[in-house]
Amino acid sequence: MKKFLLDLKVTENCRLHKNYCLLKLTSDQMLPEMLPGQFVQVRVENSPTTFLRRPISVSDYDATTVTIIYKVVGSGTEQMRGMVAGEKLDILTGLGNGFNTENEAKSPLLVGGGVGVPPLYNLAKRLLAEGKKPMVILGFNTKAEIFYEEEFKALGVETVITRDEAVIAAADRIILPGVGAFEDAVKKLRESGMEKVVLEEAASGKPLLGICLGMQMLLEKNYEYGEHEGLGLIK
Repeated sequence: MKKFLLDLKVTENCRLHKNYCLLKLTSDQMLPEMLPGQFVQVRVENSPTTFLRRPISVSDYDATTVTIIYKVVGSGTEQMRGMVAGEKLDILTGLGNGFNTENEAKSPLLVGGGVGVPPLYNLAKRLLAEGKKPMVILGFNTKAEIFYEEEFKALGVETVITRDEAVIAAADRIILPGVGAFEDAVKKLRESGMEKVVLEEAASGKPLLGICLGMQMLLEKNYEYGEHEGLGLIK
């Protein structure tokens, strides 16, 4: 797909919660075609530490508007958070292959967490327009970080938050995925209160599948960069 450099106007830049912001950009002319799942690269002006463009997934778009949701993690995105209506932002579009919806799936399952949530929104809209009935499963580090749950529900899409203890308790089986460093992953699991939930459900006899780092966390100990306590389900 052809790529385009665009100079778009900020019409909305609001904080969804502490770490995530929604940025809406508009054009005076018809925007180039975009596909669900594509991303843009944003140029942050007048920042001494941000030489490269920031890649950010597109959450939604129409003929003249692009909406992105970004996480504030450094000086570049911190500067973006301070932009106000009327300012211009240089973006590169047409990046990524996007999602292919041309298949026989009638009830596709969409799964994403954190920064992986925004591109699912326009995908859900596209699937609904094609007469399909998607279901969305969203994951977040904490309840305080949940965003766009109501927006998905407003589309008429069945939406499940995996951080909800009641949802986990009602499930027939549990999958514990994981990626990254053992110490950080176990720490976040404990800080979120999910360790207690996983241990209680496992003790009840509910099937539990650990994938990749999630499987490692089921062990008693891990020796990656030191000695760290796991969940102790595998001895």
